[in-house]
Amino acid sequence: MSVGALNSALSGLKVAQQAIDVVSKNVSNVSTPGYNKKIHTQSTQIVGGEGIGVRADGVIRNVDEVLSRNHIEQLSVVQELDAKARFLQQIQDFHGPPDAEIAISNEVSGLYKAFIELTNEPENPFSLDVVYAQATELARKYNDFSNYIQQVRNDVQDEMQFLIADLNSYLEQMATLNELVKTEFNLGRSTAELEDQRDQVLREISKIVAVDYYETEGKEMIVQTVRGSLLVDSTPNTVYFDPSTVGVGSFY
Repeated sequence: MSVGALNSALSGLKVAQQAIDVVSKNVSNVSTPGYNKKIHTQSTQIVGGEGIGVRADGVIRNVDEVLSRNHIEQLSVVQELDAKARFLQQIQDFHGPPDAEIAISNEVSGLYKAFIELTNEPENPFSLDVVYAQATELARKYNDFSNYIQQVRNDVQDEMQFLIADLNSYLEQMATLNELVKTEFNLGRSTAELEDQRDQVLREISKIVAVDYYETEGKEMIVQTVRGSLLVDSTPNTVYFDPSTVGVGSFY
């Protein structure tokens, strides 16, 4: 067997070993969040019209871009609905279950009935006391509900502060990964693992704010809001939130 044939066989064995490593990693990470299946690409080396071996072209990701984009879009929708449901549930809990009959609507009905009784017997002191007691309870309920709404609103604002801090952190991570991906791409090396990490950060960003994104020819991911405001490219844009505690006096 010629030396050329041995070199050709040796290159094939090396590439096969690399392919086995990629398959092994795919299997071991089948349940890893954010991991995408990798494909080991290879091609025949030809010199002077004659094949002299096999060349490893690198590792690429096997990603359904349409499905991935839909997933990113739905993450924002789901997080928005979850937040609304969570805080609306608190409002519902304040009113209590229907059979408890402690909601504001029940108090209004009670006052209406008390006034009906008073109309029938305007001279009855007991009817007057019932109207007074029912009106006092309704006023208390309204005040309690007003205070509770303010509390919930301020709780939402506090949560927004933490989310904005998280968002800025993710934008910084995205900018760093963009630079790493561009560097590896320009050097002709595989960027598959880094792209997986970048996609994972993108998912975290989309849980906080609805985003649109695209990738440049140089493998840089541009992320912006759905209204077109740039969030991050090679550098992150800092997002600011100006909190202000709300009370009754805030509206006057």
